[in-house]
Amino acid sequence: MKRKSVRNTPGLLSSIKAAVAKFSDADRYTRIMFNAMPLSGSLWDKELNIIDCNQESANLFHLSDKDEFKEKFLMLSPEYQPGGEASGDKAREHVKRAFDEGFCRFEWMHLSATGEYIPCEVILVKVENRGEPIVAAYIRDLSELDKTLNAMYKAQDDLGLALEAAEDNAKAKSEFLDNMSHELRTPMNAILGFLRMAARTDLSVEQRNYITEAESSAKKLLRIIDDVLDFTEIKDKKMKLSSIEFKLSDVFEEIIEAFVPAARSKNLELNMRLPLNTPDLIVGDPDKLKRILSSLIDNAIKFTEKGKIMVRADIKQLTESRVELSVYVRDTGIGIMPDQMPSLFDPFWQADTSLTRKQGGTGFGLPLSKHLAVLLDGRLWAESEYEEGSTFYFTARFKLPGVSDAIAQAHEVITCLPEYTNTDKMPYAPDNSQLLVVDDVEVNRIIAEELLTCMGYHVDIASNGQEAIDMIDTKDYNAVLMDIQMPVMDGLTATKKIRENGKHNNLPIIALSAHSLPEDMEKGLAFGMNDYITKPIDNNTLCTTLRKWIAPRDKSSPQAYQASDAVEAIA
Repeated sequence: MKRKSVRNTPGLLSSIKAAVAKFSDADRYTRIMFNAMPLSGSLWDKELNIIDCNQESANLFHLSDKDEFKEKFLMLSPEYQPGGEASGDKAREHVKRAFDEGFCRFEWMHLSATGEYIPCEVILVKVENRGEPIVAAYIRDLSELDKTLNAMYKAQDDLGLALEAAEDNAKAKSEFLDNMSHELRTPMNAILGFLRMAARTDLSVEQRNYITEAESSAKKLLRIIDDVLDFTEIKDKKMKLSSIEFKLSDVFEEIIEAFVPAARSKNLELNMRLPLNTPDLIVGDPDKLKRILSSLIDNAIKFTEKGKIMVRADIKQLTESRVELSVYVRDTGIGIMPDQMPSLFDPFWQADTSLTRKQGGTGFGLPLSKHLAVLLDGRLWAESEYEEGSTFYFTARFKLPGVSDAIAQAHEVITCLPEYTNTDKMPYAPDNSQLLVVDDVEVNRIIAEELLTCMGYHVDIASNGQEAIDMIDTKDYNAVLMDIQMPVMDGLTATKKIRENGKHNNLPIIALSAHSLPEDMEKGLAFGMNDYITKPIDNNTLCTTLRKWIAPRDKSSPQAYQASDAVEAIA
């Protein structure tokens, strides 16, 4: 059979030519892509002989062309890598791994033709070439990435330093405010204390008026101090809420009684009413509630020349676990003009500057009260008719300590224009109750001893924590009133050491300190104190606190502690 020649089969020849052309095109496209890659690409055999590379390989290492790259590549690494390994040995190890496992990725320090270090990422991939395995190497310059990362790390470090500086500044500011509060409250404690002591002496009518006016001014100054410190805390978002059990009626009665002298001096009627279904005990921050009430009542008295101020509280919502309180303070004063209402709660703003200069005021009270109402999960707003009077409303939410049977059945209207009498003795302390007052400032010791003695207590004095510990070990006390900041041994350390002695676990230790921040109170309780009283000493607060921690020996005794006796005697 005669064999056909290729030239006699034009169809087959055409097919072969087409296939060759197709492979040529594919190879050409592959090479175009290979050379267009934005990173170095090269091909290697097992003996680290270079087969081919792209133009970017030469560009990366500052070489003139691919041939120079092929010639000099093995010299484009330092003798040792940053980890201390010899570059040649480590390179062979990576290539072997790529051939064995099919893939290898690592970071490598290269050198450019000009001697500059180039941090790189290298990826080795095993591929087939005409039936033989080779390795395709891809090299990416990490210099720009390193610069970006270094810039990012520096920015992070700078931000960290800035945050640290801000935290240090905030801490320093907080410590400054705390120390400032302490330094202001300590002399205020002495001023108010000696004024009260002087009021219990034989005085003429004129002298008693002087004492009354001086005490009123001192209390105004104390409220300004509290407003400034609290406003700063709120602005810096440092203010915290306490969570303690308290009687709502006690808070309202204490506030009303505090403003009786001011209302009486202007011949104003001041009265308060709580709703019939008032819970007996609620849980929250009574001090913040007092601050709002004090500010609103103070403003009402300040801007009312005749008529009355009414304080009303209602239960807006009551569940088994929560109570929402709705309160208003209404006056018959000068009122507020409509165009002044939008700015009413702006800091430092005053509706009538001429009257404000006459009556006094900082412009902190209303904006502070509004912030405090928000902290109490409520709000504060006002309604007013010019020359007819104003009504300030606020709401606040509190928790209930237990079950719904802790509800008072009634609470009468309290009209506050009473007459008060001064007494030399206040016989409502439990029989033979012995207290220990610990304070390093002599003036504070004198005031506390005088006040407690007038209440009927027997008082011993210690000037620092170590003296207190020594005295407690040799004598039984019904309670200890402990200052915080003292030399030799501070009150917190002394309290901790007293608690370490098991036999003193039930001894009431009550802080009596000019440090007034919530964290100070929390720290005192954490160290084992039972309660915290802030200077200047408020007589009602002191009475209530002692009553809570010192039970009468004989409740039928005429000297057993009665809250009504305490309030009447101290006022």
